[in-house]
Amino acid sequence: MLKSYEKLSEYYYDEWGNFSLQYLQLLDHIASEYGFSPDSILDIACGTGNLLSALNGMGKQVVGCDMSPQMIAIAKKNNPDVEFHTVNMIDVALNRKFDLAVCAFDSINYLLSENDVSKLFSVVYAHLANGGIFLFDVNTQHIFRDHAGIFKRDINGTTFTQTATYDGEKELACTVFDFGTGEIERHVQKAYDDETIAALLEQNSFEILDTFANIEFAAPTKDAKRLIYVVRKC
Repeated sequence: MLKSYEKLSEYYYDEWGNFSLQYLQLLDHIASEYGFSPDSILDIACGTGNLLSALNGMGKQVVGCDMSPQMIAIAKKNNPDVEFHTVNMIDVALNRKFDLAVCAFDSINYLLSENDVSKLFSVVYAHLANGGIFLFDVNTQHIFRDHAGIFKRDINGTTFTQTATYDGEKELACTVFDFGTGEIERHVQKAYDDETIAALLEQNSFEILDTFANIEFAAPTKDAKRLIYVVRKC
């Protein structure tokens, strides 16, 4: 798996803010629907810690993991009281249980094989208490197809060219960030559909409680761009 958002990590803290707020709405949803209010939370692929910051601010006991030292450095700066681990998501081994695990912001799409996704689900299962809940989202082929193209972007004064392509046969999306200084950052992600994710969850003894097409809790459709899962450890 490639390193993610190394060059842009300091800027994406703000970019992910809105999605973090939407995940908090998802927590409110599972609290009302299932009477579930977690005290301990494992944030896998926590990135710059935007969602983690919000959870920490609610008084939750939060632990963050990410494979990028640059990401972890920013997360630590914004959350000095939180425990962090620099580790690949499929290699997390903390030897403790949590009420809730989250893996947000299409992080699972950076796992380029179904085998690695299954490994992640196994890791999460091992870190959840009995009846614990796992929240995560995945991008489908539709968002990658729609976002293909060449774009000029500016984030906090950093200007770059973003070139996105999608190989439908291999189900692989490639995004290249060119900063015009000789620095190029390349991201590869794999698209997953609901059938594949559901089968891998079943193989790893998870029960699917809800699947949404967006954070507004809409039912998934065949052309959904993002799928959001609420699953429980059986």
